[in-house]
Amino acid sequence: MLKKLNIPVALCFAEQQRQQTSTTTEDKHLLTKVFLSNEQKFMFTSNLWVNANLVNGTLGKVISKFYSIDSKPP
Repeated sequence: MLKKLNIPVALCFAEQQRQQTSTTTEDKHLLTKVFLSNEQKFMFTSNLWVNANLVNGTLGKVISKFYSIDSKPP
């Protein structure tokens, strides 16, 4: 289905930044990779950063993607 959109799609890999060494059942079900494209809509399913209002249920849209200087798009 992504190919039919005829738009660039990037495969992005999750980075685990949790300080805890134990994992919960929810952690085991989190995706480690996700496909992203411009104009893609999404919804947060957990509180990512409360002070910035990136909380459970917040809707958003990918505006653009960027990569570090020493990397290329996948």
